[in-house]
Amino acid sequence: MKKKLVICLLFFLGASVPFASAKSAGTEKTSGRAELLSAALSGFRISSGYTNAFSLYNMDMYSKIAAGGFLGLEYTLLPDLFADFDAGFYSKTSYQYFVPYNMQLNRLDGVTLSGGLFCVKNFSEDISVFFSVGIGFMISMIDFTSAEGSALNDVYYDFALESDFYIRKKIIGTNVFQLLMGPGCHFSFYNEKSKSFCSFGPGFSLSVDFSPARTK
Repeated sequence: MKKKLVICLLFFLGASVPFASAKSAGTEKTSGRAELLSAALSGFRISSGYTNAFSLYNMDMYSKIAAGGFLGLEYTLLPDLFADFDAGFYSKTSYQYFVPYNMQLNRLDGVTLSGGLFCVKNFSEDISVFFSVGIGFMISMIDFTSAEGSALNDVYYDFALESDFYIRKKIIGTNVFQLLMGPGCHFSFYNEKSKSFCSFGPGFSLSVDFSPARTK
């Protein structure tokens, strides 16, 4: 009876060893996948904000000011390119409503799709400066009535060149993400065939950063 009990115990221990090893390997594999996912996610930043732009020329006879917002995605391709300096690329969708100033302009809306390069200078764990330059195009929906009474209600596609500058401060930090917010300014140049105009104004951004481990 004792021999049978010893044999059963040895068999049970022998069967448990490979099972425990397989379980450990499965845990390590899951942990490895989680680390890869975390590393890939850590380069992304979701940004949104409000912009308030003033027309500089050509457009200022029809609209003096435009209000709108944006939603963008940033990816840090080169973290720590220099000391406390990151670089990457972004894509962004912006909307602007040009407040009519001239009676001939009934309505003008613009949706801009753009992308380009950005850099971030980290001054501390909580404060950083964001700068970007990009290109794209604006889809303009215009409703215009000329002095002669002829109406224009059409869609135009304008080339866009833009730049953003923001000071960002961390207001919430966790092990997964940190929330950044701060003021800045936005500049845009638009060209449609032979006509062009610029807009420049203040803005405010709110960003969700998935790379808290890189803050210094």
